[in-house]
Amino acid sequence: MKKALHRLSEPADLLLARLEDAATRDKRAEKNVKIGCGALALVAIGGFIGLNFLAETTGNNLVYLGMLAVVPVIVFIVRETGHDVDDRKVTAAADLVRTLRADVPATQNVQLEIDFREYTRGGTKVTDESQPKVKGVTIDKYQHKWLEVRTTLADGTQIDATITDRISRKSKPKRKYTKVKEAFVSDVTLGLRLDKRYGDAEAIAQRLYRHPALAECQERARTAKGRNLYVALRTPSGSRVNARRTPTQFYGVERIGSGRTILNMLAWVYDGIGRAAKKAA
Repeated sequence: MKKALHRLSEPADLLLARLEDAATRDKRAEKNVKIGCGALALVAIGGFIGLNFLAETTGNNLVYLGMLAVVPVIVFIVRETGHDVDDRKVTAAADLVRTLRADVPATQNVQLEIDFREYTRGGTKVTDESQPKVKGVTIDKYQHKWLEVRTTLADGTQIDATITDRISRKSKPKRKYTKVKEAFVSDVTLGLRLDKRYGDAEAIAQRLYRHPALAECQERARTAKGRNLYVALRTPSGSRVNARRTPTQFYGVERIGSGRTILNMLAWVYDGIGRAAKKAA
Protein backbone atom coordinates (compact mmCIF):
# COMPACT_ATOMS: atom_id res chain seq x y z
CA MET A 1 0.00 0.00 0.00
CA LYS A 2 1.13 3.54 -0.75
CA LYS A 3 0.82 6.76 1.22
CA ALA A 4 -2.71 7.46 0.05
CA LEU A 5 -6.36 7.13 1.04
CA HIS A 6 -7.50 3.53 0.54
CA ARG A 7 -11.10 2.32 0.46
CA LEU A 8 -11.38 -1.47 0.58
CA SER A 9 -14.23 -3.95 0.92
CA GLU A 10 -13.15 -7.57 1.22
CA PRO A 11 -13.61 -10.66 3.41
CA ALA A 12 -11.58 -10.36 6.61
CA ASP A 13 -8.99 -12.99 5.59
CA LEU A 14 -8.17 -11.24 2.32
CA LEU A 15 -8.12 -7.82 3.96
CA LEU A 16 -5.81 -9.03 6.73
CA ALA A 17 -3.43 -10.56 4.17
CA ARG A 18 -3.34 -7.22 2.33
CA LEU A 19 -2.55 -5.32 5.55
CA GLU A 20 0.14 -7.78 6.62
CA ASP A 21 1.71 -7.48 3.17
CA ALA A 22 1.63 -3.69 3.55
CA ALA A 23 3.43 -3.97 6.90
CA THR A 24 6.12 -6.18 5.35
CA ARG A 25 6.46 -3.83 2.38
CA ASP A 26 6.74 -0.90 4.78
CA LYS A 27 9.70 -2.44 6.60
CA ARG A 28 11.41 -3.16 3.30
CA ALA A 29 10.76 0.40 2.12
CA GLU A 30 12.26 1.88 5.29
CA LYS A 31 15.42 -0.16 4.71
CA ASN A 32 15.56 0.68 1.01
CA VAL A 33 15.20 4.43 1.63
CA LYS A 34 18.21 4.34 3.96
CA ILE A 35 20.21 2.38 1.38
CA GLY A 36 19.10 4.75 -1.38
CA CYS A 37 20.04 7.87 0.57
CA GLY A 38 23.48 6.43 1.30
CA ALA A 39 23.95 5.52 -2.36
CA LEU A 40 22.80 8.98 -3.44
CA ALA A 41 25.38 10.64 -1.20
CA LEU A 42 28.17 8.41 -2.54
CA VAL A 43 27.17 8.85 -6.17
CA ALA A 44 26.72 12.61 -5.84
CA ILE A 45 29.96 13.30 -3.97
CA GLY A 46 32.10 10.76 -5.79
CA GLY A 47 30.59 11.63 -9.16
CA PHE A 48 31.10 15.36 -8.71
CA ILE A 49 34.75 14.94 -7.69
CA GLY A 50 35.43 12.55 -10.56
CA LEU A 51 33.64 14.65 -13.17
CA ASN A 52 35.25 17.82 -11.92
CA PHE A 53 38.67 16.22 -12.40
CA LEU A 54 37.66 14.96 -15.85
CA ALA A 55 36.35 18.39 -16.88
CA GLU A 56 39.60 20.06 -15.86
CA THR A 57 41.60 17.42 -17.69
CA THR A 58 39.60 17.48 -20.94
CA GLY A 59 38.39 21.06 -20.81
CA ASN A 60 34.90 19.83 -21.66
CA ASN A 61 32.16 20.85 -19.24
CA LEU A 62 29.68 18.49 -20.90
CA VAL A 63 31.10 15.72 -18.75
CA TYR A 64 28.99 17.16 -15.91
CA LEU A 65 25.98 15.60 -17.64
CA GLY A 66 27.26 12.43 -16.02
CA MET A 67 25.60 13.72 -12.82
CA LEU A 68 22.34 12.56 -14.37
CA ALA A 69 23.38 9.17 -13.03
CA VAL A 70 21.81 10.23 -9.73
CA VAL A 71 18.34 10.40 -11.33
CA PRO A 72 17.62 6.64 -11.12
CA VAL A 73 18.72 6.68 -7.47
CA ILE A 74 16.37 9.60 -6.72
CA VAL A 75 13.52 7.82 -8.51
CA PHE A 76 14.22 4.71 -6.41
CA ILE A 77 14.14 6.72 -3.17
CA VAL A 78 10.88 8.47 -4.12
CA ARG A 79 9.23 5.17 -5.07
CA GLU A 80 10.26 3.46 -1.84
CA THR A 81 9.26 6.47 0.26
CA GLY A 82 5.76 6.09 -1.17
CA HIS A 83 5.54 2.63 0.43
CA ASP A 84 6.92 3.79 3.81
CA VAL A 85 3.57 4.08 5.59
CA ASP A 86 2.81 4.98 9.20
CA ASP A 87 3.56 1.92 11.38
CA ARG A 88 0.90 2.93 13.88
CA LYS A 89 -1.85 3.03 11.26
CA VAL A 90 -1.10 -0.24 9.51
CA THR A 91 -0.69 -2.00 12.88
CA ALA A 92 -3.99 -0.58 14.15
CA ALA A 93 -5.91 -1.76 11.10
CA ALA A 94 -4.27 -5.21 11.07
CA ASP A 95 -4.88 -5.78 14.80
CA LEU A 96 -8.52 -4.78 14.41
CA VAL A 97 -9.24 -6.95 11.36
CA ARG A 98 -7.28 -9.88 12.82
CA THR A 99 -9.52 -9.92 15.90
CA LEU A 100 -12.78 -9.13 14.11
CA ARG A 101 -12.44 -11.96 11.60
CA ALA A 102 -13.31 -14.47 14.34
CA ASP A 103 -16.70 -12.74 14.69
CA VAL A 104 -17.38 -11.92 11.04
CA PRO A 105 -18.83 -14.57 8.69
CA ALA A 106 -16.34 -15.70 6.03
CA THR A 107 -18.68 -14.47 3.27
CA GLN A 108 -19.19 -11.06 4.88
CA ASN A 109 -17.05 -8.15 3.69
CA VAL A 110 -15.23 -5.80 6.02
CA GLN A 111 -15.25 -2.25 4.68
CA LEU A 112 -12.06 -0.42 5.54
CA GLU A 113 -11.11 3.19 4.89
CA ILE A 114 -7.55 4.00 5.89
CA ASP A 115 -5.61 7.17 5.13
CA PHE A 116 -1.82 6.84 5.22
CA ARG A 117 -1.28 10.47 4.27
CA GLU A 118 0.13 12.92 6.78
CA TYR A 119 -2.49 15.00 8.56
CA THR A 120 -1.20 18.11 6.79
CA ARG A 121 -2.36 16.53 3.49
CA GLY A 122 -5.25 14.28 4.42
CA GLY A 123 -6.59 16.24 7.37
CA THR A 124 -8.48 19.50 7.79
CA LYS A 125 -6.97 22.65 9.27
CA VAL A 126 -9.22 24.11 11.93
CA THR A 127 -9.39 27.62 13.37
CA ASP A 128 -9.17 28.16 17.11
CA GLU A 129 -9.84 31.79 17.98
CA SER A 130 -9.29 31.08 21.68
CA GLN A 131 -5.67 30.07 21.06
CA PRO A 132 -3.38 32.71 22.63
CA LYS A 133 -0.86 34.35 20.32
CA VAL A 134 2.78 33.87 21.25
CA LYS A 135 5.42 35.97 19.51
CA GLY A 136 7.68 33.89 17.30
CA VAL A 137 5.56 30.75 17.72
CA THR A 138 3.08 29.42 15.15
CA ILE A 139 0.35 27.07 16.37
CA ASP A 140 -1.78 25.22 13.83
CA LYS A 141 -4.56 22.77 14.60
CA TYR A 142 -5.76 19.88 12.43
CA GLN A 143 -8.22 17.04 12.58
CA HIS A 144 -7.71 13.91 10.52
CA LYS A 145 -10.06 10.93 10.27
CA TRP A 146 -7.70 8.20 9.15
CA LEU A 147 -9.56 4.99 9.97
CA GLU A 148 -13.11 3.75 9.51
CA VAL A 149 -14.27 0.14 9.69
CA ARG A 150 -17.77 -1.09 8.88
CA THR A 151 -19.06 -4.66 8.91
CA THR A 152 -21.75 -7.00 10.24
CA LEU A 153 -20.81 -9.41 13.02
CA ALA A 154 -21.91 -13.04 13.19
CA ASP A 155 -24.67 -12.16 15.66
CA GLY A 156 -26.24 -9.74 13.14
CA THR A 157 -25.01 -6.54 14.80
CA GLN A 158 -23.71 -3.89 12.38
CA ILE A 159 -20.74 -1.81 13.51
CA ASP A 160 -19.19 1.42 12.27
CA ALA A 161 -16.02 2.55 14.07
CA THR A 162 -13.76 5.53 13.36
CA ILE A 163 -10.55 7.10 14.64
CA THR A 164 -9.99 10.83 14.17
CA ASP A 165 -6.74 12.40 15.34
CA ARG A 166 -6.71 15.96 16.63
CA ILE A 167 -3.32 17.58 16.31
CA SER A 168 -1.84 20.78 17.67
CA ARG A 169 1.36 21.68 15.78
CA LYS A 170 3.68 24.23 17.37
CA SER A 171 6.53 25.64 15.24
CA LYS A 172 9.26 27.78 16.75
CA PRO A 173 12.07 29.15 14.53
CA LYS A 174 15.57 28.74 15.94
CA ARG A 175 18.78 30.28 14.62
CA LYS A 176 19.51 27.47 12.12
CA TYR A 177 16.35 25.33 12.13
CA THR A 178 12.69 25.25 13.13
CA LYS A 179 11.70 23.16 16.13
CA VAL A 180 8.34 21.44 15.67
CA LYS A 181 6.32 19.85 18.46
CA GLU A 182 3.03 18.11 17.77
CA ALA A 183 0.46 17.00 20.34
CA PHE A 184 -1.99 14.24 19.36
CA VAL A 185 -5.25 13.02 20.86
CA SER A 186 -7.75 10.68 19.19
CA ASP A 187 -11.52 10.78 19.09
CA VAL A 188 -12.73 7.19 18.72
CA THR A 189 -16.36 6.49 17.88
CA LEU A 190 -18.35 3.27 17.75
CA GLY A 191 -21.83 3.04 16.27
CA LEU A 192 -23.86 -0.17 16.43
CA ARG A 193 -27.12 -1.32 14.88
CA LEU A 194 -27.90 -4.06 17.37
CA ASP A 195 -29.47 -7.34 16.40
CA LYS A 196 -33.14 -7.65 17.36
CA ARG A 197 -32.39 -10.25 20.03
CA TYR A 198 -30.75 -7.58 22.20
CA GLY A 199 -33.87 -5.44 22.48
CA ASP A 200 -33.84 -1.73 23.34
CA ALA A 201 -30.44 -0.04 23.02
CA GLU A 202 -31.37 2.50 25.73
CA ALA A 203 -31.42 -0.22 28.37
CA ILE A 204 -27.96 -1.32 27.28
CA ALA A 205 -26.60 2.24 27.26
CA GLN A 206 -27.68 2.65 30.89
CA ARG A 207 -25.58 -0.36 31.87
CA LEU A 208 -22.31 0.64 30.24
CA TYR A 209 -20.15 0.75 33.32
CA ARG A 210 -16.57 1.93 33.10
CA HIS A 211 -14.33 -0.59 31.32
CA PRO A 212 -10.86 -0.95 32.97
CA ALA A 213 -9.03 -0.85 29.63
CA LEU A 214 -10.69 2.50 28.85
CA ALA A 215 -10.17 4.07 32.26
CA GLU A 216 -7.85 6.80 30.95
CA CYS A 217 -10.21 7.80 28.14
CA GLN A 218 -12.74 10.62 28.42
CA GLU A 219 -16.30 9.75 27.43
CA ARG A 220 -17.57 12.29 24.90
CA ALA A 221 -20.95 10.89 23.92
CA ARG A 222 -23.38 8.06 24.63
CA THR A 223 -26.70 7.96 22.80
CA ALA A 224 -29.25 5.25 22.13
CA LYS A 225 -32.47 5.08 20.18
CA GLY A 226 -34.34 1.96 19.16
CA ARG A 227 -31.69 -0.56 18.15
CA ASN A 228 -29.01 2.10 17.51
CA LEU A 229 -26.25 2.71 20.05
CA TYR A 230 -23.44 5.26 19.70
CA VAL A 231 -20.48 5.89 22.00
CA ALA A 232 -17.49 8.23 21.61
CA LEU A 233 -14.30 8.52 23.62
CA ARG A 234 -11.26 10.78 23.61
CA THR A 235 -7.91 9.16 24.37
CA PRO A 236 -5.02 10.56 26.41
CA SER A 237 -2.42 12.51 24.44
CA GLY A 238 0.85 11.67 22.78
CA SER A 239 3.49 13.97 21.31
CA ARG A 240 6.06 14.07 18.53
CA VAL A 241 9.13 16.32 18.60
CA ASN A 242 11.38 17.19 15.68
CA ALA A 243 14.55 18.88 16.88
CA ARG A 244 17.86 19.60 15.17
CA ARG A 245 20.33 17.20 16.74
CA THR A 246 18.04 14.27 17.49
CA PRO A 247 15.83 12.10 15.27
CA THR A 248 12.09 12.66 15.46
CA GLN A 249 10.77 11.23 18.74
CA PHE A 250 7.18 10.05 19.35
CA TYR A 251 6.12 9.88 22.99
CA GLY A 252 2.97 8.12 24.21
CA VAL A 253 1.99 6.61 20.85
CA GLU A 254 0.47 3.68 22.74
CA ARG A 255 -1.94 6.04 24.50
CA ILE A 256 -3.67 7.48 21.42
CA GLY A 257 -6.26 5.80 19.18
CA SER A 258 -5.56 2.32 17.81
CA GLY A 259 -7.31 -0.87 16.76
CA ARG A 260 -7.10 -1.99 20.37
CA THR A 261 -9.11 1.07 21.45
CA ILE A 262 -11.98 0.06 19.16
CA LEU A 263 -11.82 -3.56 20.33
CA ASN A 264 -11.94 -2.43 23.96
CA MET A 265 -14.99 -0.30 23.16
CA LEU A 266 -16.69 -3.33 21.58
CA ALA A 267 -15.93 -5.36 24.70
CA TRP A 268 -17.37 -2.51 26.80
CA VAL A 269 -20.63 -2.48 24.83
CA TYR A 270 -21.03 -6.26 24.88
CA ASP A 271 -20.45 -6.23 28.62
CA GLY A 272 -23.38 -3.79 28.81
CA ILE A 273 -25.43 -6.14 26.62
CA GLY A 274 -24.74 -8.98 29.04
CA ARG A 275 -25.70 -6.83 32.04
CA ALA A 276 -28.93 -5.76 30.37
CA ALA A 277 -29.81 -9.39 29.60
CA LYS A 278 -29.25 -10.38 33.23
CA LYS A 279 -31.43 -7.47 34.40
CA ALA A 280 -34.21 -8.51 32.02
CA ALA A 281 -34.01 -12.11 33.23
